[in-house]
Amino acid sequence: MNAIKGAGPAVRNIRTAADEDRLEVVLVGSRLQFSDCLARLIATEIEGAEVKRAATPLDLADSATPAPHQCRLILLDEVFAEGLDLALLDRLRRSGRDCLAIGYRDGAAMVRRLRSDPALMRAISLVPMDLNPDSWLSILRLILSGCHYVPTELFAPASAAPDPVPAAVPAAKVSAPLAALTAREMEVLQLVAEGLQNKHIANRLKLSENTVKLHLHHVATKLGARNRTEAALRYRAELG
Repeated sequence: MNAIKGAGPAVRNIRTAADEDRLEVVLVGSRLQFSDCLARLIATEIEGAEVKRAATPLDLADSATPAPHQCRLILLDEVFAEGLDLALLDRLRRSGRDCLAIGYRDGAAMVRRLRSDPALMRAISLVPMDLNPDSWLSILRLILSGCHYVPTELFAPASAAPDPVPAAVPAAKVSAPLAALTAREMEVLQLVAEGLQNKHIANRLKLSENTVKLHLHHVATKLGARNRTEAALRYRAELG
């Protein structure tokens, strides 16, 4: 697994580990979910963090055992949620200082999965991927400090109104890259294609500008676009 090292704002005040201990964050999944930009952000902003990658949970479970003194966070792509069970988590967790979490964008799917296996919810943290970078990093630091984290909004009453979604697009008209976008990412891209700036998109969708920027970063990565303008042009070319 390739590693990315970095240093940034102090995290020692929340760590229970000795100062000389290393932090390791293992991103398990594709670069569509965990981009190189995201990996560099972790390595730069979390002091002492070394970022590694694994393609699947089984690849990581079969890898060499990490150093026993090492504090490690294993962050799994949400696509692996259906195949997770406590036995696999035990294989992934090599020491008492290993933390496990799922990075997700589809909160409804996470709720369905956790309701089917409450024991799993108690064993693994959940990290929403649509937050602004500062909030997202704060959650990672919290988990690395030994805390279990599950967003409170996942426990909202079932009657709560869902987030607005863009008008449905006929499946036959959508290419594979566009089909890979989440409903929120498609909504943001649609507004970009209509000519709205980030601050106006944020106001329209009741999001922060940083969250809009994060969505656009994921959109550009999935579409292979260099910037928001190119992503919007591809959207218009396909959907008019």
